[in-house]
Amino acid sequence: MVSEGDVKEMFTGMLAELDGEFESRWLSEFAPLQRRILRVLAELGEAGVTEVAERLEVKPSDISSTLTRLREAMVIGLGDGSYRIVDTMFARWLTAA
Repeated sequence: MVSEGDVKEMFTGMLAELDGEFESRWLSEFAPLQRRILRVLAELGEAGVTEVAERLEVKPSDISSTLTRLREAMVIGLGDGSYRIVDTMFARWLTAA
């Protein structure tokens, strides 16, 4: 039988193991505005373009092309008008970093 504590411990270990890979990806693949958007999405879980723009204190039109590029790169997904980070582990890493 596996306890909730066991699962949390294993999950934390996986994040630590992937830390270098995620950090390298973070620094090499994403422009500053993309990083800001990803941080907001990691914090919120899901958000529409207006909500992301409000959190960043910019106009929605200022981030729409960046959201499109992140979607085309399959880093974020769009469903029912809300964006979310596709890779759950990456999103968790962002909230922990």
